[in-house]
Amino acid sequence: MQWIMKKMAMKMSSQSSYMADRIKNTTKLKLVGFLYGVHFHMPIISLYFLLGGASLQSIVISQTLYSIFSFLGELPTGIFADKFGQKLSIIMGYLVETIGLLVMFLYPNIFGLYLAYSLIGIAEAFLSGSQEALFYESVKEEKQSTASYQKEYGAFLSNVTISFAVTTFISGLIVSILGIKSYPYLILVTTICFGIASIIVMTLKDFKATIKDAAKGVGVFHILKESVRLMRHNKTIFTLIALTALTLSGEYFLYGVYQPYFEQNGVPPLFLGLVLSFGALLNYFIVKNAYRLERFLPFEKITLLLNLPIAVSFILMAIIVHPIFLIALFILMKGLFESQAPIISDYVNEYTSSNIRSTVLSGMSLTKSFFQIILRLVLAVIIGGWGVQIAFLTQGFYLIIGVMIAYWVMVKCGCTHKISKHYLESDEEGLNKTYG
Repeated sequence: MQWIMKKMAMKMSSQSSYMADRIKNTTKLKLVGFLYGVHFHMPIISLYFLLGGASLQSIVISQTLYSIFSFLGELPTGIFADKFGQKLSIIMGYLVETIGLLVMFLYPNIFGLYLAYSLIGIAEAFLSGSQEALFYESVKEEKQSTASYQKEYGAFLSNVTISFAVTTFISGLIVSILGIKSYPYLILVTTICFGIASIIVMTLKDFKATIKDAAKGVGVFHILKESVRLMRHNKTIFTLIALTALTLSGEYFLYGVYQPYFEQNGVPPLFLGLVLSFGALLNYFIVKNAYRLERFLPFEKITLLLNLPIAVSFILMAIIVHPIFLIALFILMKGLFESQAPIISDYVNEYTSSNIRSTVLSGMSLTKSFFQIILRLVLAVIIGGWGVQIAFLTQGFYLIIGVMIAYWVMVKCGCTHKISKHYLESDEEGLNKTYG
């Protein structure tokens, strides 16, 4: 009898393993994307730490720590992923993020605030580039083509957004009913979801980077050399790197300060979650359809169209403090945040070899993190000395000036074109000649 039970257990285990192997990487990654978007804690996290004795300035400083650790980890984790595989890097990312969330739950004070955001910064460095690169390799392997990558990756990002919308909506309802006693449990549920994501990514297939020349791609210094070389010689990618520094949207700065700002100006607690949810739904629609703008507008005009409304909204949020206007402006900004990400991602992936893709993407993210550190430190000082409204004005005018400079840089470099298959193919031929 014991032998029969053992055989049955082995059979069930093998069947389970077989089914796990049969599920496509892209399907698993889309599920992971949904779990990655779970943010039950987002509508209350600042209030949670304010109750524990933290100040609003310290919350913005914690975001700076997030940027510092993300910045310091970007290039090493990108190289780590290129050398040892994106899968291991993604596993590390989700495990460390789970630990960071657990720290939030266990230590609702300044110590927990700073430690948690430092860990989450390291986690995001592991995920940055690696998650995207593995998705690209998975599409290429499963579809035998990268033609559908933008659509597939857009679906991944949409899953993140849908999950964010659903969980923040539920969170807002729970907070409106249970009040502050619900705060720690919302953080705990988010922690559990990230733990589940960690388990799922362990079942992913890690597609090895395809290296055309066996003599290349075998060393860390070669990876760095090729990544820098590509960025230096491809003026459009270099311009995109500058664009990331000049158009920092202030998304997480807004998430960190809007909760007490809403309370101060009479916005009902229910809307702490609803604005995130409705904004995420708007973002889902915009991100999913942003690529359609390429048919009508060149990239530099898309940049203006998607970033200037965010800048103006920050300025208006500092001036018009009526609850209805604050709610409407927040939803608009949330809808536009990162809306150009699929377009930028698709272009970068077209121009990087698979063996260095993670490093190039991490290099772009590193640049963004560096300037986020500076901007968040400035905003933290402004909040401590002059308050949230002046910080909103600063963010708004920074973004207006940055977008206009980015537009001028793109025009000057000749990167004023519509992104199309014909253009990508012709430009890639030029790159092949450059590196041939």
